[in-house]
Amino acid sequence: MENTLVGEPLEESYDLCREWAKWKEITHKAWELGTRKIDGVDVYHESFEVDSKLHDLWNEYGYPSFESMTYEEDGKIGLLDLVGRKLSPAIYEDFCFTYDWSLFTTDFQIVAKKDGKWGIVDFEGNIVCPFKYDRIVRVKDSMYHLVIKNGKQGVVNHRGKLVIPCSMDSIHTPDFKYEPFFFRKNYKWGWYWDGDSSFYNCHQKPMYDEIYYMTEEEWDKLDDEDEEFFEALVDGKMHYILEWTIK
Repeated sequence: MENTLVGEPLEESYDLCREWAKWKEITHKAWELGTRKIDGVDVYHESFEVDSKLHDLWNEYGYPSFESMTYEEDGKIGLLDLVGRKLSPAIYEDFCFTYDWSLFTTDFQIVAKKDGKWGIVDFEGNIVCPFKYDRIVRVKDSMYHLVIKNGKQGVVNHRGKLVIPCSMDSIHTPDFKYEPFFFRKNYKWGWYWDGDSSFYNCHQKPMYDEIYYMTEEEWDKLDDEDEEFFEALVDGKMHYILEWTIK
């Protein structure tokens, strides 16, 4: 294994703003793909096939603009769907749509700002993650969110549960996939991934001096029978940590 350190910090890897264009073209094409008639009413149909087609169309035409996805009432903003219908009440101060291309498909969750703090709500307005963070960023291609408060970082899952406490100095992932998470606190490293803790050490508190993860080329060469692993250095000794994920 090459001595390749873990990827860039999540906070530095993800842009909060994108130049999104051609909203009307993509809106109507996506709506045609994703709707079906139920009792004479257009209802959005969630499926992997629709997700894939939406993703292809949005890559072709560009993502919608912030202005086209929101509306304003009495100084507050709410969220609109693909054809301009109101999805949430106008009670928020801001939204973060980073990597939320599936916002209208299978995992509708909104990163929203209210009373000066960020939280996560679903399309019915239920609070998934409380409004108490200084910043929240969706982790690419996953159901996780990076949360930041008072300069410290953590990770919440799709239920809003903190799977990594918001006390870390920085959180990283491999450059080519979203798990494992590697976190650093007081110059020591630990990790987390969603796995069976009875067989794998999938949640390790910070204690290691360095972490080395396989390269994307090495990972691509693994077949279904191979165990994934990474190397963790502590007190001058290298440890090999087994990891299991679905390729």
